[in-house]
Amino acid sequence: MFKKCEPGSFSFETAVGRCSFSWTKKGISRFVLNSDDSSSKPTPAPAKAVARRIKQHLKGKPDQLLDIPVDYSSIPEFHKKVFKALRRVKSGKVITYGELAKKAGKPGAARAVGTAMASNPVPMIIPCHRVLPANNSKDPVKRLGSFSSDGGAWTKAKLLHAEGFIWNEEHAEGLRVLSKDKQMRKLIKEHGPYFPLSTVYGSQYGVLVESIIHQQISMAAARTVGRRVRELTPGELFPTPEEMLALPDEKIKLCGMSYQKVSFLKSLAQHVFDGTLQLNKLPKMDDEEAIKTLCMVKGIGKWTAEMYLMFNLGRLDVWPVQDLGLMNGVKLLDGLAKAPTAKQLQPIGDKWKPYRSMATWYLWRSL
Repeated sequence: MFKKCEPGSFSFETAVGRCSFSWTKKGISRFVLNSDDSSSKPTPAPAKAVARRIKQHLKGKPDQLLDIPVDYSSIPEFHKKVFKALRRVKSGKVITYGELAKKAGKPGAARAVGTAMASNPVPMIIPCHRVLPANNSKDPVKRLGSFSSDGGAWTKAKLLHAEGFIWNEEHAEGLRVLSKDKQMRKLIKEHGPYFPLSTVYGSQYGVLVESIIHQQISMAAARTVGRRVRELTPGELFPTPEEMLALPDEKIKLCGMSYQKVSFLKSLAQHVFDGTLQLNKLPKMDDEEAIKTLCMVKGIGKWTAEMYLMFNLGRLDVWPVQDLGLMNGVKLLDGLAKAPTAKQLQPIGDKWKPYRSMATWYLWRSL
């Protein structure tokens, strides 16, 4: 395909973002998802044909892309076997690391397959997004596993969604229900699969720490404060309850928060440390009981509890009427002169029951 072409590169827009690829005379040598390459160069016909096929594939018109050549010259032999076996996994299907190791002739080498996926120079053509961990978790990150391309698990989710793979039946049913609403159907088409990815590092306790940090400040400010709090102790996670209680208030405050918010973090840490808040019992509670239990902690109000239910417990019918983002999302969706109040929002969500968490997520994404 590229034998008569000089080595080069090409970038193009797709349904999942801008992509770019490079080629040699032997084939595609590099592919970048979410590329920032916007250069315009003379492009040979074979490269345009590859881009056209990938664009159609990501619009929902499956193309196995098997006949597009890959330059394997700098790829280790075992990785090459893994990649060739992976290319035969059909669009819309997935395979586990262990199953792929077996197909590559090395049973039990799941970890080595993971290493190959992380070093894949040509994602999309070599479809490493189709390789999943051997679990059936409802948590989207755990279910889909890691993805080394820019955007991580979210990019992986968008690629699988474009290929029609359903990793969560409840989410799929929710999308079918929400799509009955013309305006919501447009948002789903624009923003892809429901993927309530929390920015949280680590445990259920970490989710609540992050939620408290996010209270009444911008997303950018919260990210900065959260990073500083994580840096107070070794590792990438937030300080444990015991570590949080041992930290001086002033040291936590210097991360960029008020003494009041510091007291909220200390209250949470104390409740978890002494067992008055047992986070492992929350999944067995209904929404109302879980919210009531969380709200007994100083600094955790209904909004924070609702975020926990959505992002950590995976509850699908939470409607956080006090959320400013939700208010503004409904204002934009319905073309209102001003955002509705919490009281006005309550009945608006009825048409999206029992998937109001999903509706909320799409309304946030629209802003």
